[in-house]
Amino acid sequence: IAMTPAAVLSNADDVQAKEIDPALKGTKADPAYQACLSKCVFECTKPKGDEQKSRAECIPECKQKCATSKEQLMIGTPKN
Repeated sequence: IAMTPAAVLSNADDVQAKEIDPALKGTKADPAYQACLSKCVFECTKPKGDEQKSRAECIPECKQKCATSKEQLMIGTPKN
């Protein structure tokens, strides 16, 4: 299947649509932070032999691993 110029343009539009809103970068709503946290908690809560950690045990560890700002390490949302 040959790619037409229209197909190439539509792929370029998809790339632009996935750009992160600069206002979200470094916040708890940052998609990269959310994805990292989700994957980390998933991996952490998987049973490992006889041991299995709870989400409550994993979340603090995962926040430390995934956070790129002080806001992401906090509990709750900072007041302005």
